[in-house]
Amino acid sequence: MRNFLLLFIVGFIGMIAASCAQEEGGVAVDNRPLFEDALVLSASVETVGLFDAMSFDIKTSQKDNGKGGLAYYLGERLDSVVWQLPGVFNEVYMGYRMPIRLEQRFYLPGTYVTKVTAYRDSLVAGRDSVRVEVKLTGDFLGINWSTEEEPASRAFDFVSLTEGFTLTLFQSVSETPYMLLSYKINNYPGRDKYKEEIAATRSFLYDYITELYGESEVAYAGEDVTQSPLAGEYAERFANALDGPATDNMPYYPLALWEAPASHIALIGSAPSTSGDISVSYYKIIAEPVKISM
Repeated sequence: MRNFLLLFIVGFIGMIAASCAQEEGGVAVDNRPLFEDALVLSASVETVGLFDAMSFDIKTSQKDNGKGGLAYYLGERLDSVVWQLPGVFNEVYMGYRMPIRLEQRFYLPGTYVTKVTAYRDSLVAGRDSVRVEVKLTGDFLGINWSTEEEPASRAFDFVSLTEGFTLTLFQSVSETPYMLLSYKINNYPGRDKYKEEIAATRSFLYDYITELYGESEVAYAGEDVTQSPLAGEYAERFANALDGPATDNMPYYPLALWEAPASHIALIGSAPSTSGDISVSYYKIIAEPVKISM
């Protein structure tokens, strides 16, 4: 019995010594394959227009990335890969299904730098970055009224994960074509915060269009959108009524009007809802092609 107790004590002391050796610089056993490679980030285009689709792609310098494809190859060797694009995303991906491509659109012109960083055992195992130039092109927000493709209604989404909002640009192809820009909060923040952010959408959209197309021709600054005096000026420029299909048959009112070379543009606001717990006005941007007089 005394011999057994002595062996137990010796073994226990040995376990403690081994643990201390690891903490003081010893290397823990890791059966994963080493990542003796270079992480490479590329962009599908160097220059892109607003709301036009592009992608960021990662690859490695090795020709053969093993079974299961690149995602499996990275997941087997790395703890995580972090994708970063300031103001848009800062995401950590782990495991065998980590993305190797991210689709992206932009809503503001400028130079954007996207970065990827690979981590293994809390250390940087690889990193790369790529620049993309975003420009204001097209007839309205990067989109042309007429294209060589078969006409069809379509939607374009810009999603900011870091700022928590989505801008959706919907293009309707019909006898009276239009584009509609809508703002959506990605995650419901509670009633008071929601009302505050939706109210701020009015100035956000106004400043956004002003930054791209200059000062508005006319604007109404009153809080009660139903009292806007701009209905007549809106009707002179636009074919789509603000209580019809373009606004889901809900009454909206014009709050500001812009003139661009190929587009009439308006900031519009809805009458506050009279039902439910939240009574707010919602704001959108509507645009139509400039009418050409013959």
